[in-house]
Amino acid sequence: MKLSAQQFEELGDAIAEAFTRDELERLVRLHLGVDLGNIINLDAPFRNIVFDLIDYFNGKGLTEQLIKAVGRERPANSQIRAALEHLGAAVDTAEVERVVRNELPFADIQVWRTRLGELERCVCRVQVGPEDSPEFMATGFLVGPDLVMTCYHGFERLADKSPRIQFSFD
Repeated sequence: MKLSAQQFEELGDAIAEAFTRDELERLVRLHLGVDLGNIINLDAPFRNIVFDLIDYFNGKGLTEQLIKAVGRERPANSQIRAALEHLGAAVDTAEVERVVRNELPFADIQVWRTRLGELERCVCRVQVGPEDSPEFMATGFLVGPDLVMTCYHGFERLADKSPRIQFSFD
């Protein structure tokens, strides 16, 4: 498989974001049987190393082996998965996805989104102190018609005071 310029760039960006130089060297040595230092200049910037690596395997007609190794090493990385899907080499997700409890039904996404929208309206910002220079801010949750719950640690030091408290809901 020879990569187009766009595929080359997308794969390079994904690898550069998903791996460090040491991790990439380990991947190439253990999964592809090649010492990275023997095929490219390791003194170059990391993105150049990645692109030189892809260029080397692409030129040798070994791109598929590189793609499979990258996919096995980072099966849950979204950028790697997207790049591999665009190349027609999607990663087997059996190791990262599975149904944990068969007896539980799948959620209806429309019902779930509707309920999420309702719950979002119950989240507020709690601002303690003057509006223009608050002492601190926190997140609050409306748990009753006139009751907001928030963490005590922010209010603990104010137990003896009666500060101005403002609750802001979107």
